[in-house]
Order: sequence, then structure tokens, then C-alpha cells
Amino acid sequence: MDNNEFQNQSSQSQNNSAKHLEYEQCAKDLETMRSLLSHDFKAPLRGILSTTNWLLEDYQHKLDEDGQSYLRIIQQKANQFTTMLSTMQEYIQIKERKEAMMYIDTHTLLESIIMTYGSLAGIKIHITQELPTIWGGTTLIERLFKSMVMNAIESIDQQQGEINIECKDNRDCWQFQIADNGCGIASRNFDSIFELFYTLDGYKRENGGGIGLSFAKKIVEIMGGHIWLESELGLGTTFFFTLPKHTLEKSEK
Repeated sequence: MDNNEFQNQSSQSQNNSAKHLEYEQCAKDLETMRSLLSHDFKAPLRGILSTTNWLLEDYQHKLDEDGQSYLRIIQQKANQFTTMLSTMQEYIQIKERKEAMMYIDTHTLLESIIMTYGSLAGIKIHITQELPTIWGGTTLIERLFKSMVMNAIESIDQQQGEINIECKDNRDCWQFQIADNGCGIASRNFDSIFELFYTLDGYKRENGGGIGLSFAKKIVEIMGGHIWLESELGLGTTFFFTLPKHTLEKSEK
């Protein structure tokens, strides 16, 4: 081995060691964040909720309507932030989630989601065709479709809200699309809409929302698919995402 080869191998070894140390540090940072989200950040919120409950129960007769209203607002915001922390914790762990793979009837799954959330919102949601059975993890697939449906519901700013869901067979993948007649999204926001806790004007975010599309994008990418949208302000939005068939095909061989 000549000197140049030795130097190259030595340099490569140092780079690998540096990357390994960087990976270990990232893993430690991630574990620290999980601990903070699970315990440290939630403890003060539990204290706030306990205190406001105590004030409303024991001092209600001493508070006027405005005072009681302010305490309920505090409770609402504390609950909202607690939900945001739990969702963030779930988002951090989603790539490491290990669950059994199985056949999932997406038509039945979406009917269940629509029955739960669509009826509450008073919005007409239509599945325009029979949807496929796919192969995947139940929790991830359910989270994906729930996030997409809830995003469509939250975008609708009119009484005659309507959402249409369909799927196309694109040879190597299933292409789902969810179209709404909501407020629409300007093209300049097509990328930022997938960022964590990003909220657009006109969206009715509930329970600390702004993370549903981030979840959806991450799940689709984990499964090897793509997600994108078409939209115009005031004319609604159609989200598209693909789920490759290769996993299903391998399971059938």
C-alpha cells in the first residue's frame, strides 16, 4: 500500500468515526427530547389544569362570568398544548414504530373515519369508487388517512362543505386523491404547508393542529411514496399521494 492509499483510508476512517459520533449524539438528543415531551414539558401543564379546576370548583361563587370564562380559556389552551406535545412525541417516534404488517381495506377504514369525524363536522364526504386493499402497518395507514381527511375538513370555510375521495391504479402504485371545496392554498405555500405546526389563514385548526400534513408526508415517504397538491385560493384543494404496490406484491409471491 502506497502513502496516498494509506492517507485515503485513514481519512475515510476518520470520516466514518465522525459520522458515527454524530449519529450517536443525534440519538442521544432524540432520546432527551422524548423524555422532555413525555414528562418535563407536561408536568407544568398538569399543574395549570389542576389549579384552574380547583379554582372553578371551589371559588366559582366568587368569580363573575368573565373570571370563569378566562379560567376556561386557560384550561383550553393548556389542553391544546398538551395535545401538541403528545402529537410531537408521536411524530418523533413514528419512523421507529414497529408493528405487524397486514392487509388493510382502505375503503372500510375511510368509511369508519368519515363516520367518526365527518358527521361531527357536518360536511358531506363521498368515496366515489371502491378503494383498494393494501399491505401495511395498521397504525400508520390509519394515521395517514385520518390526517388527510381532517386536513380537508379543517380547510372548509363554508356551510356547503364537500370532500371527494378516490383512487387510481397506476401500475406500480395506488394514487389516492382527496379533494375539498375549502379555502384553497396559494402556490407559494405548497411546500410550507407540510412543515410542522404550520397553519394557514382560513384553516380551523383544532387541538393544536398544524401537524397532520407533516404526519402524512412522513408516513407516505416512509412507505416509499410521494405526496403533492393542486390548489387555488377560494377554489379548494386536491391532495394526491401514492403508495407503492411492491410490498403487497412481495407478500403474495
